[in-house]
Amino acid sequence: MVTVLLVIDRSLTPRSGSIVIAAVDGELCCKQIDVEGKRLLSANEHYPPISISDEQDVVIEGVVKASIRYHWLG
Repeated sequence: MVTVLLVIDRSLTPRSGSIVIAAVDGELCCKQIDVEGKRLLSANEHYPPISISDEQDVVIEGVVKASIRYHWLG
């Protein structure tokens, strides 16, 4: 099991390539943002990009500044 702790900065304005925490129609996700293409990109190629349209309720909660990964081998 791998646990990841994310450090989020809510004062930053996301730019293309930033990793963000986003609420898409009420569901939280951690994705890379493509500002010009208006979409959220997944690091996993099995998940398609999420297009951001004016009809969707998308809130960028913050920009990921750092991550700490804990590995449990027990």
